Amino acid sequence: IAYRHGRFATGWTLNGRIMGDNLGPTGDAVYLDVSYQIAPTMRAAFLFAFEARDNDLFRNTRGGQSGANVIRIDDRPTEHRYRFVGSFEKRFWDYFDLTFRAGYEAVEKYQFVAGDTRHNFLGEFLLRWNVEDWLRRS
Repeated sequence: IAYRHGRFATGWTLNGRIMGDNLGPTGDAVYLDVSYQIAPTMRAAFLFAFEARDNDLFRNTRGGQSGANVIRIDDRPTEHRYRFVGSFEKRFWDYFDLTFRAGYEAVEKYQFVAGDTRHNFLGEFLLRWNVEDWLRRS
């Protein structure tokens, strides 16, 4: 293990965020991000994510060959998240971008509570005007 930490509420920060992996010391994640350029001005994308976060309690002990062992002292529920996001982007007149994005997330054992399942939805509509490109058009 290159780096291991437990759940924490305080600690070292970088740019206002606590350092360490948000998934925790025994979390797992799989991400699949696929995009396809339909035409020079159109792109479609799809994201799938699976995340598993543990809330188990661990303790450091002295001993062993490495000088310290980490042992689990309480096995608690694991939160599972399944996320699907699809998007479509289109460029108009070389200076307007239009984006539609929709997503769904299912969370099992939300906040590590057995039986608590949540369903989250994402919707986004974005119209971006690239002023620099618009000024250079002539």
